[in-house]
Formats: sequence, structure tokens, C-alpha cells
Amino acid sequence: MATATLMSDAPATGTQADEPRRRHIRLLLARAYAVDARWRRNAVALLRELVEQNPNDAEALAALVAKQTPSRTKRAARRSLMSRLFLVTR
Repeated sequence: MATATLMSDAPATGTQADEPRRRHIRLLLARAYAVDARWRRNAVALLRELVEQNPNDAEALAALVAKQTPSRTKRAARRSLMSRLFLVTR
């Protein structure tokens, strides 16, 4: 019976008051993930979850778009060897 009393006295987790704080922390975590290329998938997955929860979240949506756009270094790596060696442009 003592455990039931202790559990009822515990504060409720996941309240609506905590949502802005939780969203901000998850956004910071996604940014930290995005720094390392090996963790970038986790960053994108976390940002997708944030956007699914609140589609009007402009900050999370902008970060998601920025992480999903291919960088110029990836495009340069996709060019053929001859075009990279002799700087041939298409």
C-alpha cells in the first residue's frame, strides 16, 4: 500500500506545460546529431518526428529541409573520375 501512495504523489510526466521545453531539447539534440555524419540519420529521424507532431513548427521544418538537401561535396563526389581530373563541366 505504501507504493501506491508514493506513486499517486509523484508529479505527472508528459504534461502540456513541458511540451515547449521538450520540443526545444529535442531540436537541440537533433542539431548535435547532425554535426557528425554517422549520426545524421538520427537527426533526420528526430526532426521528422518533431514535424509530424507539429507540422507548423517552422524551426524544425527548416532544420529538416537543411539536413535533407544534398551538399555540394556529395554532388562533386558523384561526378566521374575523368571530369574531376580534367575539370570538365557538363
